[in-house]
Amino acid sequence: MSTSFIDLDSFREASIEVFKAFRDKLNASSSTDIVITSPPKIQYYITQLFTSVKGIMFKPLSTIFNTENAYTVIAITNSDPENMELICTKFQNVPKLRKALLIIPKFTETAKIVLEKYKLQIVSEPSKFQSAQVYVGEFPADFIPVENDFFLMPCNNAFKKLFLFHETTDLYNSSRALAKIQYVYGRIPHVITVGETAERVQRLMEGMLDQTETKKTDSPDIHSLLIFDRTADLITPLSLAQPIEQLYYDYFGMKYGLMTKSNESNITIAMNDKDIIYKEYRHKDLNSGLQYISSLKNQARIGGDEAKEFNSKKEIFTRNNDIFNRLLVEIDHNIFLKSCNCFYHMFEHSVNAELFAERLVSIYGDWKAALRILIIDSLFCYKRGLTKIYPSIQNEVLAEFGSKALEGLMNLDILKLISSENFGWDFDSIVNKLNLFCEEPQTDLSIATFGFTPISTGICEKIATNTISDVQYLFPNTVTGAKMNISGENVEIDETEHRRILVFFVGGVTQTEVSFLKEMEVAKFDGKVQFIIGSTDSIGGNELIEELCPFLKQ
Repeated sequence: MSTSFIDLDSFREASIEVFKAFRDKLNASSSTDIVITSPPKIQYYITQLFTSVKGIMFKPLSTIFNTENAYTVIAITNSDPENMELICTKFQNVPKLRKALLIIPKFTETAKIVLEKYKLQIVSEPSKFQSAQVYVGEFPADFIPVENDFFLMPCNNAFKKLFLFHETTDLYNSSRALAKIQYVYGRIPHVITVGETAERVQRLMEGMLDQTETKKTDSPDIHSLLIFDRTADLITPLSLAQPIEQLYYDYFGMKYGLMTKSNESNITIAMNDKDIIYKEYRHKDLNSGLQYISSLKNQARIGGDEAKEFNSKKEIFTRNNDIFNRLLVEIDHNIFLKSCNCFYHMFEHSVNAELFAERLVSIYGDWKAALRILIIDSLFCYKRGLTKIYPSIQNEVLAEFGSKALEGLMNLDILKLISSENFGWDFDSIVNKLNLFCEEPQTDLSIATFGFTPISTGICEKIATNTISDVQYLFPNTVTGAKMNISGENVEIDETEHRRILVFFVGGVTQTEVSFLKEMEVAKFDGKVQFIIGSTDSIGGNELIEELCPFLKQ
């Protein structure tokens, strides 16, 4: 068995080859130019997928117009009804263009229904299209690597769809993605699920593997699989104490490692370790990030070798400086730090979260931060919960936002986050027994999170050290959102081999969790363990609270 780390880029290359074959069919039947497009929600996904491919002309959906100089447009999307509606509306408005549709990962009945609704005719072979005809294909780009061992799927708002609407499409697609990895690297012998939804993904995945007769081997390339239900840890995404890369996600919508260069620009830039400046401050807290950026500015004033070094990366610095300054504009620095400090004291139960949330609303009008703090307080103090003050919170929200707040209040009640019922699970006990809170944090990441380590990271450490069964009792079957099941056994490996653990989040992963797992590979396991991380999508606190409470969207 290979001792090298697994690189997921081969899956990207396979997807690109499928696209090229589809494009070549269209080229063979016409000499018109070909443009690809996608709905806004997965535009970054498509951009990231084709980031290294030359000769691809991408245009946002809003810039596709009817024209006398007809060309071929290939729209790439998942089967999400909202995305399909956007594409079909556009197709109706461009009768002179040749139209093709690639659906990730499979053509579904939902997609067919939307096409029929817009009276668009599906054709099986490319030819001289009539105005209402669409050449349709399937695009098995189930996921793409954002970095070498971190992949995301093209899902939108997966948390809300899975846990509030109970839709099954993302469950099926998650199972398919996990099975696809095992078709290549072999069946994983040791599977841990946390949460009922994760358990359903495992059952679907096992069924797919059984159908293809993918068997377990004595020397698998991936040794363990953790499927982690997002509801098993809402503290991490809702926390106000986050490293800078997660704050970029929260405030600028950084998706698939991409974001726009500035408020006035549509230029897309990559934010990853290849950016030598971003690499140095992405895991820091806001204050440390500010100090780092300021120190780089000072280099230019000092002169000599330091100034020469600064000038060699001046363009990269300017870009990062502009983005960081945008973050400072978005965040009231002092209030943000006080809110993070409140989060720290909530671990010690030495802060009145209700009073602090009330001040955030009455003085600063910050309902998002206030509700995030109240939910975290509810999760940590589940026995006390917010049941006694629930009516007053409800009344305050309704007084501020009126009837449009009803959906959000109902969502919070259904999930028992701010509810007339207790949440029902002791997060505080889990954090203490897994030693996930450090009073004197040492690393940039732990300082940024005020000493808190995500629950998924604690579980992964136990899997890597083969002690996961010792903590299974902390995740009882009585709590469906966080119950732990373990199937199979962790295989013994030679000292020269790497232990590989696939970690998949159902309902969204934070950049904070990705960062902690990558840090743990080196800090605790000296590079002998590789965590391959995947998720339905990325998630952040502002986005999550807006998903749950649409009345907070600006």
